[in-house]
Amino acid sequence: MTKFILPPVIAELVIARDRVRRHYAVPGLSFTLDGKLVGDLGEAVAAELFGLILRPGGGTGIDGHALDGRSVQVKATGTAAVLSSER
Repeated sequence: MTKFILPPVIAELVIARDRVRRHYAVPGLSFTLDGKLVGDLGEAVAAELFGLILRPGGGTGIDGHALDGRSVQVKATGTAAVLSSER
């Protein structure tokens, strides 16, 4: 797995989520960043890391293109091991 530093604007979102977790501290409430938000964040970070050109829209199975023209589909997960502000 490639390790990288989250862009500051995304790191702030994860930090805010972590603060909500600590504030409520209720078993079963994990406040995960799921679904479309994580997918969109994954595409944005992948574009930044790998120089991808993202396609508008979505739902086609192709999220963008690499600089050499290859089509790319990005998959992201919001698990603590992948998306965390904790150091």
